[in-house]
Amino acid sequence: MAHTQPSPTGGVTPHHGHLAAHPQVNGHMPLQSQGQKGPPMSTAQKIAALNEQVWLQIGGLTELMGDLDGAMNAYEQALRHNQWSIPAMNAISCILRTKEQFPKAIEYLQNILKLDPTSGETWGSLGMWLLTTCLQ
Repeated sequence: MAHTQPSPTGGVTPHHGHLAAHPQVNGHMPLQSQGQKGPPMSTAQKIAALNEQVWLQIGGLTELMGDLDGAMNAYEQALRHNQWSIPAMNAISCILRTKEQFPKAIEYLQNILKLDPTSGETWGSLGMWLLTTCLQ
């Protein structure tokens, strides 16, 4: 019997964009290709980085399916594998903003800025979200 359920709309994208290519400022390093320099990762570091990436992908897919609570859970799992995961923190802040939980969203953005104070995207989001909360 054929599967008759339609797939999600192709035009829907997660709030945070592509996660996998985002460099980590602190914590686990992204998986290295042969051309990258840096200290080699231990097996435990490789497993933790892979687990983080898997949870980020699960979160993105779950978010695309419209399950924000499930996506939030997946991103929190990614943070358990790398407490400094900027992509996970950014995704959580976007979901919290969608749920109009602005103080919590701002807290995640401030944590990102502690790790990467030069992130223009994060500064812009923080400014926009602060303005949104002030206008309410």
